[in-house]
Amino acid sequence: MNDLENRVLSSNTWGLVAMLHEGLIERIDESIEMVKEEKGHEELNPIFDNIRDILSELSITFKGDTELGLSLKEIYLYVTKVLADAFRTKDLATFVDAKNIIKPIHEAFIELSKKEEPDIVSGLTYGRGGLVNSEKSKLDIRK
Repeated sequence: MNDLENRVLSSNTWGLVAMLHEGLIERIDESIEMVKEEKGHEELNPIFDNIRDILSELSITFKGDTELGLSLKEIYLYVTKVLADAFRTKDLATFVDAKNIIKPIHEAFIELSKKEEPDIVSGLTYGRGGLVNSEKSKLDIRK
């Protein structure tokens, strides 16, 4: 089991959301380095695709009409637009602006994750047909 698998399996829901933000920040940092190295759009596009995937996942994480969910969706949409502009113009300051928007949200989810015990039980169990992956979560933030 690698470090990421271990972190995912031993985390609670808020920790998983924090990990998505961490991945987003890492992709932004990677983009900044590639722009500094004067890489072309061909090399940057896969990173931007990954960033959009992460932002899309974060946007659907909070379903419903909650104030938190709606506010975060607006922020993620705005960050998507900011990063699209950053990738188009290769402007380092714009990448940094996007990162500075995401960092406090990331830190907030880290703090939330510290306040709860891990709530995901995942593992292989033996069923009639052989090994079955079972998964249970006490908290569904998509409600």
